[in-house]
Formats: sequence, structure tokens, C-alpha cells
Amino acid sequence: MLEEFNNLNPKPQDTSELMIVLQTTWDKLPDETILRAIIDFRKRLNACVSAGGAHFEHTIILLFYGQSAFVNIGYKRLHDQLI
Repeated sequence: MLEEFNNLNPKPQDTSELMIVLQTTWDKLPDETILRAIIDFRKRLNACVSAGGAHFEHTIILLFYGQSAFVNIGYKRLHDQLI
């Protein structure tokens, strides 16, 4: 999606042109991608609330991949892959 926008020629010159490009790009997104983003956002939001607004990335890794992810490939490497 970002690559498609970067390849636009010419780029949108005002907000109305940008809105058209954004709507067109949104319409091309598969429903599965949108649903996955919604589910992932809810997990991130819950982790943020549980952490009281503090750092929560480590809890996201546990939620998505479980404790075995830390053991199998290590926290630092997994974190770098996800971010």
C-alpha cells in the first residue's frame, strides 16, 4: 500500500486529491487485512490499559506468540522482527 502511494506520479497536490487516493487505496485493501488490523489493535489497546499506559511491547509479544517465543528465538531478536 505504501509502495503504491510512493509510486504515484504525480503526487496529490491538495487535500481533495489526497482523499481520492486514500479512498482508492482503502477500497483495494482485502477484508482479511482490515479485520486482522482491528483484532491486533484490540490486543494492543488491552495491553496498554493493563500496563496503565506504560511500556507494553513485551506483553504484546507474549499475547501474540506466547512464552515459547522467548525461549525459541530470544526476546531481542523477536522484538526487532516485530517492530
